[in-house]
Amino acid sequence: MTEHFEKLEREKQKRILNAGYLVFGRHGYRKASTADIAKSAGISKAMLFYYFTSKKDMYLYLLQEASNMLLDAIGTHPESISTDFFQRLLELSRIKIEVLKKYPFLISFLYSAFGETDPEIYDELNIQFAAGDVIRNELMVLSTDTEKFKEGIQPELVLEMIMNCALGAFSIRAITDYEPEMIDQRMDRFKGYLALLKKNFYKEEYL
Repeated sequence: MTEHFEKLEREKQKRILNAGYLVFGRHGYRKASTADIAKSAGISKAMLFYYFTSKKDMYLYLLQEASNMLLDAIGTHPESISTDFFQRLLELSRIKIEVLKKYPFLISFLYSAFGETDPEIYDELNIQFAAGDVIRNELMVLSTDTEKFKEGIQPELVLEMIMNCALGAFSIRAITDYEPEMIDQRMDRFKGYLALLKKNFYKEEYL
């Protein structure tokens, strides 16, 4: 249960969240130290466990909170997001980047989570990632003009390929720590990838 944490003022919540993202992102679930998280957040270890019942509880909360923050940010721009597949993906990515900039170590945490295999949290992670896949499909495939694609091109596979492409463009090795200018550079590269894919996957009349 995290009711004590959720009663904190937002700035203190943010400091604790960033501390968790930092330590878990750098060391992974098993090697991450709750003492290091507490120290980075400027609180005692006892207080950390007052807010979260266990290390596992905190880790899963951090992942769910990341998802909630991204969805909340997207929800504030519903009328301005394009129905063009590639333009929509670019706009959603820009919204995501703005959230990531507010939480400097969230990127490294997310990429660490994608590769996490610790059996203590593995099943719960897969459930959260599966839920994320459903939401991503709703946001992209079910909400865009997929008839623009050439015959035989499956938007679901295109989206999967692009997400894998994004894992390279925003590689954890390049941005283990917060470097906003590097994030922007990779965003520019990602935009170029999308333009190239659009040229090859769209029917001529939609280019």
